[in-house]
Amino acid sequence: TWQTATISTQDEDDLPVGGRVNAIVGAEGVWLALGSLGADGRVWTSRDGRAWTQLGGQVTAFTEDDRIEQLTRTAQGYAAVGYRGAGANSTPILWRSDDGRSWQRIDGKNLKLTADVGPANRLHYIAASGELLIVSGEVIKSNSSVAASWRSTDGGRSWTALESPSAEGAFGPLHLGASGPGFVALREGKEGDLRTGVVFRSTTGDDWKPHGRIKTSASAGISFQRMTVD
Repeated sequence: TWQTATISTQDEDDLPVGGRVNAIVGAEGVWLALGSLGADGRVWTSRDGRAWTQLGGQVTAFTEDDRIEQLTRTAQGYAAVGYRGAGANSTPILWRSDDGRSWQRIDGKNLKLTADVGPANRLHYIAASGELLIVSGEVIKSNSSVAASWRSTDGGRSWTALESPSAEGAFGPLHLGASGPGFVALREGKEGDLRTGVVFRSTTGDDWKPHGRIKTSASAGISFQRMTVD
């Protein structure tokens, strides 16, 4: 069953002003949500995910046209990824924070997400395992987009391009998460005429090994929208 969470403000005399939540991350004792109200970025915090406090003021690192795709806890605090713009003109964005209240924005060429096939376009996933961060998204290649991923060992200050897992006929978007000491990836695949999901695991993002398949009935297609890992 589902229950509606309660929302309060830091100042008990103020009423919550609402807004749209784009991404939530939670762990024991610490939850954080990022979103917006019009052109203003908003932050909510919680200890249990049931009762939330809306932090006062706007967060200037987020703008009205930003699309926040995912948020994660890191060894240094928090990090989120997303993009702004449409199609091939999109710009990738990374946000970092030590405490969830004050955020630094790094976007476009300042991110230095290099790739052999073309420029980084959008970021959709971010996952953290220990001191490692991996982000995945898209790069533009010959006027089309292909999946790509990058790893950071210094909290998102610098990035190294990784090979996307492609064993067992895997293709399409690279869905990403962290589980235990390492990472999990999911891509579409084929098994004869059947469309499947191919699951990969890697400790560092360098060497992805197939870890299983997701199947439907023989007559059903399959298309993944989002992935979350517990």
